[in-house]
Amino acid sequence: MTSPWSWMPGAPFEGTQVSDASRIWNRKLWGGEMIFAQSSLFTPGRADIIMSCTIDVPSNLHLTHQHIRSATRALRFSHPTIASKVVWPPGPPNVAEAKFAYESPASEGQVTSWLDSVVFAHRESATEGEGTKDVEALLSTLRVDLGLADAVRTDDQLKLFHVLPCAQKPQVHGILMLLRHAVFDGVAAWEVMDCWLRELSKVTGISPNPATLPFAWGTEVSRLARPVADRTSRPWSPSDLHTDWPILKHVNKILDHPSTSFGLPLPHSTAPFTGTDYITVTFPESVAQGLVRNARKNGCKMFSVELASILMTCIRVNPPDAGEHRVILPFNPVNLRSRLSTTDPVEIVSATGFNVLEAADLHRFVTCTGDEATLEAVWTIAKEIQAQMTEQDEWQDDAARTAPVVIKTLADSIFERPPPSYPMRVFGITNFGVVDSILKPEYPVPGTSSSLKIINARFCNVIFHLPESLLPILLHAYTLQGLLYYSFSYSPAHMGKDADAAEEGPATFTKFLKELEIVTKLLAV
Repeated sequence: MTSPWSWMPGAPFEGTQVSDASRIWNRKLWGGEMIFAQSSLFTPGRADIIMSCTIDVPSNLHLTHQHIRSATRALRFSHPTIASKVVWPPGPPNVAEAKFAYESPASEGQVTSWLDSVVFAHRESATEGEGTKDVEALLSTLRVDLGLADAVRTDDQLKLFHVLPCAQKPQVHGILMLLRHAVFDGVAAWEVMDCWLRELSKVTGISPNPATLPFAWGTEVSRLARPVADRTSRPWSPSDLHTDWPILKHVNKILDHPSTSFGLPLPHSTAPFTGTDYITVTFPESVAQGLVRNARKNGCKMFSVELASILMTCIRVNPPDAGEHRVILPFNPVNLRSRLSTTDPVEIVSATGFNVLEAADLHRFVTCTGDEATLEAVWTIAKEIQAQMTEQDEWQDDAARTAPVVIKTLADSIFERPPPSYPMRVFGITNFGVVDSILKPEYPVPGTSSSLKIINARFCNVIFHLPESLLPILLHAYTLQGLLYYSFSYSPAHMGKDADAAEEGPATFTKFLKELEIVTKLLAV
């Protein structure tokens, strides 16, 4: 199946100077790819994903930086889209005409040059004193460095940092991927780490020098990841731009009633863009299982429960003023992979659709601050949100047909119906579910009885900017190896800091986190 977003051979734009047009492929951006490409064009680094893990290597195996490079080379051959770039047409930026461009290497020398530009060895600096930090501490420092507003950025969609082992644990390595959101949605970030680890397990072995497998460069273009529009049973047609879709009616209805001043305070709305910080709250297996069990009893999925618990926690720590209150989420991401015609082998691509949610009449729950009343309120809100998600779920079958017109409507609304700027706001949330189906705890090394053991996998976002109508905070929830993780990324310059809580984060945010932990545990009982 082909569409206006299919890969095509040749230079992306007429008149573009290229060395060899026969080695270049391009395609237009689809759906969410457009949103994130434009965001990062105007604010470089905005919404970049940071995916990391630590690897415990058995003592009988060798893992050197050359193995890391070899695995990344193999990843490009298997999944060439990771080496594509977003290119813009001449003149003022026009995201509707922006494209992905991929150039197949003409020689191994070009592959080596690409590896030099995207794969880095990271070690403790001499000024810090060798051996004073472990791999996890170095990963934490690297996350902060990459989240700075003034960090050096390129147009590469993937960069990989190999954190070298410390003296105390010579078999533990750190891996961090910096991923651009136009190619990688959240699920694709987990998928690319899994695919890379599979390649690493193939080249890791008893030899300190991995063999360089011969790749027929040029043939990899057959594996360029196809857009969602090319992989659905309901393809797009030009007439879809003029269809009165149910989701379009719903979008306009919700946009006519924007969020009110509800949530947490924004202490420093005029602060300059500086950097990103990160906090992870980890819940034990008993809490994760209890939440799932009680969510099912109430006919809800985890996302609706988590969003409802966040809204009620806001009421507990920061009750809103008197009057009617609502919160809308006009760009709530939806994973479309279950609707694709082919999912195996994995094609690393953004497959994100959107639904539009509203939590209405929140003033009903202002007095529900006791534990029992809070629980009843959370389940009431969660059921209302779940009902909206269930209603919109069938609309996602037509996502390939509706995405262009829905995204245009949402984009136009920013200018035609700009959301009010309130002192109280909520923040963005996504739920990846149980990611063990993607990232494995061990990756067997062929020809041996050993495996690479994966520990402390972590997902974060770069967010040093101030969103138009949300707090500069992002929550990514996921379950891995039985544990439930709430991974928060936030802008400390805008959220503020409390000297007495420097280790825990900003004062108002810290209070919220402590209360959210209490509410989450109550919901799991």
